[in-house]
Amino acid sequence: MKGFLCLSGASRNRTNDTRIFSPLLYQLSYGTRPACVLYKKAFRGCKDNQLFEKPQFLIKKIGEGLAFRLFTIPLDPVNLVLDFGNTRIKGAFFEKNEPIETFAFANVNELMANVNSLHKASKAMICSVTSAHGPVVEALSPFMITRVFEKHTRTPLHNRYNSAITLGSDRLAAAVGAYTEFPQQYSLVIDAGTCIKYNFITRSAEYLGGAISPGIPMRLKAMGANTHALPTLEVTTAPVQLIGTTTHESLLSGAILGAACEADGFIDRYREQYPDLVVVLTGGDAPLLADRLKNRFFASPLLLLKGIHTILEYST
Repeated sequence: MKGFLCLSGASRNRTNDTRIFSPLLYQLSYGTRPACVLYKKAFRGCKDNQLFEKPQFLIKKIGEGLAFRLFTIPLDPVNLVLDFGNTRIKGAFFEKNEPIETFAFANVNELMANVNSLHKASKAMICSVTSAHGPVVEALSPFMITRVFEKHTRTPLHNRYNSAITLGSDRLAAAVGAYTEFPQQYSLVIDAGTCIKYNFITRSAEYLGGAISPGIPMRLKAMGANTHALPTLEVTTAPVQLIGTTTHESLLSGAILGAACEADGFIDRYREQYPDLVVVLTGGDAPLLADRLKNRFFASPLLLLKGIHTILEYST
């Protein structure tokens, strides 16, 4: 296999090569960090010129998925995590347990249009509260180890939720994220998204449950949809008045300040039982609560993604 590591593409004739390459073959030829030494057995009996001059031979020899990974596995493995929420799909690449890149897609169609950009990972974990993730699993599986976070997936937490089969995977993943960042602590996760989820973890790594209430956009929509005279408002980042002097201001005060007061009330009640409680605020609407909470808390925008990554590493 003398000279085999030169296949990273720097010495190839790009004009001649790319005329005959499919997109997969093109990426094989210009992979940045080859790891072919891991697969020497797959090439036993192959001649060097077969691999350099006829990439199609490589595909036929070991298959598309392995061939792709052969030339794109980084020296430090990169993991992919995806969170399919009710409104968006969020994701991140992790290297050495740290997020190195984050991104978001409006819907699964946008993700599928950009799925090739995710192929640099060696393992993936998908957490989904919808049924839209199926095509993505199929698209990623040939190129990396792909797992879906399901009820039976192993986690570092002991799940004490009485109806575990109905527990949202996002709630448990956020709890794992808090456990990862604050081990051996009583922790309350406030995840402000489509719904506001309250998740409690004991210092002995037990997930007990919590509460679910309408998220801020849902509150505004509900008031508009279920009344005759009230308008449906969008969430605003503008200052919200405690005393609304118009119907518009009153709706925003009720939805946004009401959610903040609710969260403070939950924190107070938890701290009555657990005085050293750690509160972690996360979720897309967390900024709407952050400046309005009276209690102390830690802000962790990537908590859910970190939890999914911890589960990926723990279960594979």
